[in-house]
Amino acid sequence: MSLTNPIIMDFGADKTRVGFAGAAPAFTFPNRVSWNGSTALVGDAATDSGSNPFVQGSPNNWTDFKEIIRHAFGLLNANPAEQSVLITERPVNTKTNREKITQIMFEDFDVSAICVTINTFLALLASERVTGTVMHAEGGMFYTTSFLDNYMMPYAIDSAIQEARPFTMGELLGIPFTSSSVGIQDSIYRSIMKCDVDIRTTLFENIVLSGDTTLLPDIENIVKHQVSSLAPPTFNVEIIAPANRKDSTWIGGSIAAGMLTAQYWVSKQEYNTAGAAIVHQKML
Repeated sequence: MSLTNPIIMDFGADKTRVGFAGAAPAFTFPNRVSWNGSTALVGDAATDSGSNPFVQGSPNNWTDFKEIIRHAFGLLNANPAEQSVLITERPVNTKTNREKITQIMFEDFDVSAICVTINTFLALLASERVTGTVMHAEGGMFYTTSFLDNYMMPYAIDSAIQEARPFTMGELLGIPFTSSSVGIQDSIYRSIMKCDVDIRTTLFENIVLSGDTTLLPDIENIVKHQVSSLAPPTFNVEIIAPANRKDSTWIGGSIAAGMLTAQYWVSKQEYNTAGAAIVHQKML
């Protein structure tokens, strides 16, 4: 199992970032695939009739998803059999979906090893925190997750989806796009309030924004005001909005890939022995 110079594949809702750990993303391309007969056209080369193989941020069309991966390896001029790959996923990815990704990486691409990691955890890592609440917004989706000492609290996940176009500021703040619309301030508040009372103070003081949609002007001050209006008056609200937050999941992935020991990677030998379910035991 080769863990030197791992590749990061950061699968977003509407775009994929790929490159080698320790550097900025080498390539970013839209999640779009079209076909000219038996030839796949991927990313910027895809026609307007192309479709996104991701639904609500997770792969759904597996044939087209494989072409996204193949395109990524091709852009990097990398031999998959010689590579370890860190793969990002959204917080609510299913076990079945994760196992299918694992199967594809080993059986279709024969990679050396993989590590599957939740993207909001990587955004937290990029902010140099182990405890906090991360609100990630991109491609018409946002979701909020809370962490304590690097552990994601699954009961505190909160999300909203708007298909087809990015959020405007008004929509992010809950000016309705659906009858049950909530804003990111509501999502952040609910995620934190689902957590134990003893850590809420720390979570309100460590709210991290991530994703390219959070580049909207003055968003940190607006979100701070909105969350403060919901939080009990005794809580201090602090919003962390890194300048490079559109790439926070990538940056966290680059950090993680460089520090992870073998216990967090699924090797080809382990996959052959235990099957795809081994990936759940190896997640960071």
